[in-house]
Amino acid sequence: MISHSPERDPKPRRPSIFPVTAGLGLMAILSRPVEAQQGKATITGGADASGHTYSWSVTNRHTSSIVRVEIPHFRANLFFAPPEWGQDCTGLVNVGVREAPGVCDARASTPQAGIAPGRSATFSMQIASAGAQRRPGSMLVHFADGTESLIENVELPQRESGGDQFIPLIGLSLVFGLWVVIQTYRKRPRQTHNED
Repeated sequence: MISHSPERDPKPRRPSIFPVTAGLGLMAILSRPVEAQQGKATITGGADASGHTYSWSVTNRHTSSIVRVEIPHFRANLFFAPPEWGQDCTGLVNVGVREAPGVCDARASTPQAGIAPGRSATFSMQIASAGAQRRPGSMLVHFADGTESLIENVELPQRESGGDQFIPLIGLSLVFGLWVVIQTYRKRPRQTHNED
C-alpha cells in the first residue's frame, strides 16, 4: 500500500469566483449604456393594416429636447415630420431613381421646436409596399445636449431578404418536383415475381 505524506498531498482547489465576478461586472458595465440610451426615448407604432402607411409616436424621456430623428426605410414615397421640422429623405420611390434603402432625417428648426422632455410627436410615411416588409429595426434619436440614443425593435419598412423574395418560387418548385416524382412512380411498370 502506498501512502502519501501530508506535505505532498495536493490541497483541494476551490473554484475561483474571479472569472464569474469579472464576467458579471463586465456585463453590467456593458449593459448600462444600452439601458440608459433605451431609457432616453420611447418609440411606438408602425404599419397600419394596409401596410402602406407607417406612423410612429416618439416620446422624450430625457432632460434635453429631441431635435433630430433618423428613420430608415425601404420604398417610402412620402414622409411627414411634425410642424417646424425640416426633412431630408434619401431613397424615396421616384421615376428614374434607383431602388435602394434610404433614411428620412427629420430636424427641428430650433431646439425650442424640438420634442420637449415628457412630450411626444408623430412622424409618418407612406410607402409603395411591393418589395418592402415589416421588420423590427432601429431609429436614431438626437438630443439638443449633443447626446443620441439608438432605439431598437421599431417596426420599419425594410427590403425583403433574397430568401424572402424567392420563397414562393421555391415552394412552387418543390410542389412541382413532388408531383413529377409521384407521376413517375405511378407510371412505372409493376414487376411480378413468378416462382418456378
